[in-house]
Order: sequence, then structure tokens, then C-alpha cells
Amino acid sequence: MTVRTRKRFTEEEKAKICELWQQGYTATKICQEVKSLNGRKPQTLYPILIKAGLYEKKPANDLRRYKVDDHYFDEIDTEHKAYWLGFMLADGFITNSGHSTKTFGMTLKANDKNALEAFKEDLKATYPIHEYEEYHDWGNGPVKTVVSRLLMKSPRIFEKLVEMGFSVDKSHTAILPIEYVPDELWNHLIRGYFDGDGSLAKSGDKRWHTYDLKFTGTTEVITEIRSILKKDNVKLSERYPERDNNNCSLNLCGDWQVYNICKWMYKDATIYLKRKHERFKILENKYVNKKQSSPQECGGS
Repeated sequence: MTVRTRKRFTEEEKAKICELWQQGYTATKICQEVKSLNGRKPQTLYPILIKAGLYEKKPANDLRRYKVDDHYFDEIDTEHKAYWLGFMLADGFITNSGHSTKTFGMTLKANDKNALEAFKEDLKATYPIHEYEEYHDWGNGPVKTVVSRLLMKSPRIFEKLVEMGFSVDKSHTAILPIEYVPDELWNHLIRGYFDGDGSLAKSGDKRWHTYDLKFTGTTEVITEIRSILKKDNVKLSERYPERDNNNCSLNLCGDWQVYNICKWMYKDATIYLKRKHERFKILENKYVNKKQSSPQECGGS
């Protein structure tokens, strides 16, 4: 009788397996990429990854096809977590019905798909991003919009988001989960919300005060943001009052005021929507350029 012995992995192979896994390679792809592993079965790599702390074995009752870091939102202790929590509050959703039992995700315009890819990467998720065509009629006939959608299943993340105030009817009931975020990360939380439901726009051809900053959402969220920004004297604008939807906007103008708020939001930032950040950089150049007039001359406060 012939007894087969399993060939042990060399230390070099173990190191390569861990290195490629951290770069996003699947076990199957690693076996294809490393010549000495060509005859290996992908499942034999997982004990190495588990021992290295790079992979957590699924519970026996977890039948999910795709992976996601179920513990990502357990504690909001990094810039990225605070940012994505804010972004989720603005443009994300949670669902708990039909086939989408205890799932969460985001839908963005297709030109912001890179944000979904960054979100997916941070959550170590393998769920696919799908693109859809949506049609809206604003009174001038149907307009087609291409959107990207990332939907992930995680009962743990779903429950954690509910604990922090999220609901399936978020657009009418959302609250800012400020008590779950350390003070030093508030700017990242607000920046995430701004990238989802905020705008920085240049209006008119005036020499000064050409930028407007806006946040939109439920009265509870926008009131909290107004307080954090110390703009309690600014009146909120009710959106579509005839719909009784509990939605309003905070509109801030004056370039010096807008610049200072944006400067605070982008402090120590490593993640943001590029198109909005580029608008801020244009405004910033107005004040960092020594050839420009001083802020006092701009009439800002």
C-alpha cells in the first residue's frame, strides 16, 4: 500500500501566500500565480492565512458566498470608519426584507464608482459592484442615470448600524450618531456626510463671496451638523414643505466662512470624493496665495 504524505509549505511560500493575499489575490489566484503552488488546492492555503491572522474562518452556519469584515463598525476609531459612517448616513441604506435580509450598502452615480471600490476595500469585501440604469422624470420627460450599487450581507453590521440610529426609512428618520464617534474624528464623519448629501458650489461672477456650502438631510441630522459647525444662528431651509418629509438644508455662504469650514472638514484627510475636494482646493488657493487680498478685505467672518 502506498502512503501519500502531504508536502509541507516552505517558509518562502508561506510569506508569498500572505503577501499576495494582502494585495487582494484570492486563494485560487495565488495558486495560479506562484509556480511552486500550481498543483495545490486553494483550500490548503487557508490554515496559513488563519495562523497569520489574515483570514477568519466562517461559522458553520454562515452560508454567504461573499466576504465582508463583520466587525468593521464595531468601534469607530479611525478616520476611514468615521468617514464611511457619515457617507452611509447620507447615501447608504440598510434593508431587512425578502432576499435582502439584514443587508447594507450604497448606491451612487456611476462616475463615483471609485468611492464604492474604496468602501469595499476598507471592508475587505468581495461582494460585486453592479451597475443599473434608472429613469427619473422631473417634468421634462424621463432622464436616464447610470448608477453603481454595492449591497452586502452582514447581520452584525446591520444590527450595529441600527444601534447607532440607522433605519430602513433613513431619509425621514436619520440622526447623526455623534456619540459613537470620538471628538477628534468628527470632521471625518461630517466630511463623509458632505460627500454624500452636501455640495460646494460657485455661483455668479462676483469678486467675493462666490462659494456656497450646503448640507441636506433630516432636521435632526442637519441641526446637529449646524451645532458642530457652531452656526446655530443660521436658519435652516425646509425642503419640499408640502411633502412633510422632515427634510431641510443648511446653507452657508461667504468665501472666508466656507473656506474655514472646508479646511476643518479636510484636516488630516486621506479619503474624500475627488471632484468635491478639487473645488475646495480652488477656493483654498484664494487664501494661501499671498498675492490675494487678506481675509479681512473679503468681508468674511
